[in-house]
Amino acid sequence: MNLIMTAAAVCFFCLNGAMTRLFQLKMRRERLSLYQAGFCFIAAMLNVVFYGVSALPDARTVIMSAAFGLLFALASFLGALCYERGPMSLTSVILNMSLAVPVLYSFAFFGEGISNPGIIGLVLLCATFILSAMSTSNGGRINAVWLVMVGVAFAANGSTAVLQKLNQMNSGGHSDGFFLAFAYFISAICFLCVFVWGKKRSGHAEERHCSGAEPKGNNLSYILKALLITAVSGCGSFVGNAMLNILSVRMDAAVLYPCVNGGLAVLTAVVSMVFFKEKPTWLKVASIAVGAAAIVLLAI
Repeated sequence: MNLIMTAAAVCFFCLNGAMTRLFQLKMRRERLSLYQAGFCFIAAMLNVVFYGVSALPDARTVIMSAAFGLLFALASFLGALCYERGPMSLTSVILNMSLAVPVLYSFAFFGEGISNPGIIGLVLLCATFILSAMSTSNGGRINAVWLVMVGVAFAANGSTAVLQKLNQMNSGGHSDGFFLAFAYFISAICFLCVFVWGKKRSGHAEERHCSGAEPKGNNLSYILKALLITAVSGCGSFVGNAMLNILSVRMDAAVLYPCVNGGLAVLTAVVSMVFFKEKPTWLKVASIAVGAAAIVLLAI
C-alpha cells in the first residue's frame, strides 16, 4: 500500500508540474504568480472539504503550518528566478537534491537508516538528477546573487518536508486538514503579493506573451482554459501532498523522499517527451533508465 501511495504522490505532483508548464506555454507570463495563488487556494479548500478541522489547532501546529506555507512560496519564487538568471541545469540539480534535508534530519533526530541497496539507489538517483539537468541544459551565469537565491531555495524546499513530518508526529500520524490548508492559504497570499508587486512594477506596460500564448488575455475562452489548468493543478498538488503527509510517518525518509523526487524526475522526463514534444535525447533516455533502477533499489 505504501508503494502504491508513493506512486500516486509522484503522479499527482507530476500533474501539478505539467499544468504549470502548460500555463507557461499557453498563458501570459505575468500571470504565473496569479495562477500559483489560484492552485494554492484550491488545494487549501480541498484539504478543508476532505479532511475538515476536528479541533482548534495548537500554537505549534499553527506556527509550523505558516512556516510551511512561507517556505513553499519562497522556494517556488526563488526557484523560478534561479532558472531565469542562472544555469538551469545546475539549478535543477540543487533543488532536486533538497531531499537531503529531510533525509539527514531523520538520520540525526529519528535514528532512521537505509539498506545497502538503498545506498546504491541514492548514488544512482544523484546520477539521474545530473543526467536530467544535462539533458535540459541552457546558458546562465553563476554569480553571488544566484548562489544566495539557490541556496535559500534549497533550504526552504527541503525544510517543508521536515515540517510536514514533524506535524504528523506531533498529531500522532492523524493530523486533520488544518495544517496543509492553512499552509496553502499562506502560500496563496504570498503569490498574490508577488503578482500585485509585479503589476505595480511593470505599471501599465503591455504584457508580454510566452511562446504560443493565447493572443487575448480577457476573453471567455482564455479565462475558462486558465481556470481549468489552475483547478487541475490544485488537485494535483492537494493529492500529492496528502499522500506525502500520510507516508511521512509510515516510511523512512531515506526511502520516501528519494523515491518521490526520483520518480518525479523520471515521470516528468517522460511527460515532457510524450505530451510537450521535447526531443528524446540519449541523456533523457539514460536519466529515465538510471532513475528507474534507483527507485527499484531504494524500494528493496
